[in-house]
Amino acid sequence: MWAQRKAILDKLEKERGTKLICYLTSDRPNAQAQIANDVWPLFANHVVELRGKGWTGKLDVLIFTTGGDTLAAFGLARLLRESADWIGALVPGKCHSAGTLFALGANEIFMCQAGTLSPIDPSLVTPLNPTVDGPIPGQRQAVPVSVESVAGFKALVEDWSLEASGKAEAFKTLADRVHPLALGAVYRSRQQIERLARTLLEQHKTGRSRRSRDHQDLNAWTWVPRLANFAQRGSSTPSKPGGPRQQGSGGADLEPIPRFCQRHEARGSFQPAY
Repeated sequence: MWAQRKAILDKLEKERGTKLICYLTSDRPNAQAQIANDVWPLFANHVVELRGKGWTGKLDVLIFTTGGDTLAAFGLARLLRESADWIGALVPGKCHSAGTLFALGANEIFMCQAGTLSPIDPSLVTPLNPTVDGPIPGQRQAVPVSVESVAGFKALVEDWSLEASGKAEAFKTLADRVHPLALGAVYRSRQQIERLARTLLEQHKTGRSRRSRDHQDLNAWTWVPRLANFAQRGSSTPSKPGGPRQQGSGGADLEPIPRFCQRHEARGSFQPAY
């Protein structure tokens, strides 16, 4: 198995003219792993090792993850930006939440037909979270509070067009079930996500895209689906790193999908990159 994988990875490196680091976190039930700060030294060691082998400064990261610590993903993206001259994010499958945030720091994002990005939607676990009965009788376990779930509740209340008293009652109902300090942490987390995503996107602004945009266009959970829709359309132009750029929706400079996705051609309207 490893020999087959190694041959595929070597082919990717040769065709794209980069060095490749694979970062995969398990999504198996009861054996899940997430993006965390403990991966920073591993990436730093890989970069140091590459520099000793005549590395050109171009790096691809093949990433598969369901998410994790958004600050860890942001720090990892910045670490690689400081270490490499050019970064490509290869997305063959899941690249969700914090993984999507990491991908925003890359110069190019390449997606297979099965590749998926997602809203940057961390779930917070604090000592003040709601609790439910655990698998062991008498043991309680904290229920993660999703940032987008709270935002969805707020949007639902607004759609109901309630009077001020009704909105106050709806908030009281929520606060009775989720501690107000936990709700405050959710609010701060959402603000933080916007700042982190904006910071990574600012790195790519050139020419027309330097003009100020509407707030919602820089909002991660609005911008990311547009990126995904563009990427899944594919292109018939070469996708060598540093090649001609294309304009994606929302004015973002994006690159076409790479050749390693070509095995999906027969399943639909997907077009290979070259």
